[in-house]
Amino acid sequence: MDSGLLRYRVNILRSQGTLSDTGGVAVGSPVVVASSVPAAIESLPMQFQMREGRGAGAAVSQVSHIVRMRYREDVTTAMWLEEVGGRQRKFEAIQVLEPGVMDKIQPRTETHALCVERG
Repeated sequence: MDSGLLRYRVNILRSQGTLSDTGGVAVGSPVVVASSVPAAIESLPMQFQMREGRGAGAAVSQVSHIVRMRYREDVTTAMWLEEVGGRQRKFEAIQVLEPGVMDKIQPRTETHALCVERG
């Protein structure tokens, strides 16, 4: 991965939930998994943006960005990526990809997160 592309810094956050007295999950404050991780944040062109959902009444998420970083094992779809400095955008990871994972010769070098920008 070309380090010149990693112009942004992101914090990787995981939601922390606890069981409430009624058996539901109470969402608490997020836990910082990693801070100030070098990343490339790219907007996807409209024709490549993907939609997620099941139809009427279902929540629909539109993948709008790809966040690329050096290989990390700890990034999952239950996480948020928060831009440090700059515009301070927040991204919800919808899908995490590891390019080259099927290539036995090339080691894993990158992690890509397909994200939806949230508030």
